[in-house]
Amino acid sequence: MSKSKLTTSVLTQIAIAVAAIIVGGYAIYIVSSQIPLPGMKYTAMSPYLSLIIAILLISFDIKNIILIVNAVFAMLMSIISPYMGLSILSTGILTQLVDYLIPSGLKYRVHIVSASYSSFVAGTALTVSKLFIDSVVFERISGPYLLVLMGIAFVLGLFGAHFGIIIGKRVRKQN
Repeated sequence: MSKSKLTTSVLTQIAIAVAAIIVGGYAIYIVSSQIPLPGMKYTAMSPYLSLIIAILLISFDIKNIILIVNAVFAMLMSIISPYMGLSILSTGILTQLVDYLIPSGLKYRVHIVSASYSSFVAGTALTVSKLFIDSVVFERISGPYLLVLMGIAFVLGLFGAHFGIIIGKRVRKQN
């Protein structure tokens, strides 16, 4: 990533994206906390999170945009909980790896990467919670449960990615 691509405008837009993830994600998290199953909060946030990631991928020609945004997001959220920061950073790294593995010319690349982000949010949050937080709730999480939840998050993320691409193209035209 060259310095010339990280202009004040881009840094401001990255900050806005992180703020949007926090505010929108928190609102959805509160509403979905009424569902008693572990991980359903993260799954409910899937369309919104994929929408934000798709907008970032479409709007910026910065190679590691997902990792940059998640590093900033992880630093902020680590103040609340180091486990949350670890989960967010892990999600960013895994999603960035997916982005590297998918050819840039692939028609549905942004859909796949954005939906993968949502899937990894559910997977890493539950995995980190199960490993580091001692709670009866997380003892019920099994491999198949985690895979089903990640699959649901991926499918919901595809919907969010679709609308994120539409918005991202409009944002890009205005820049």
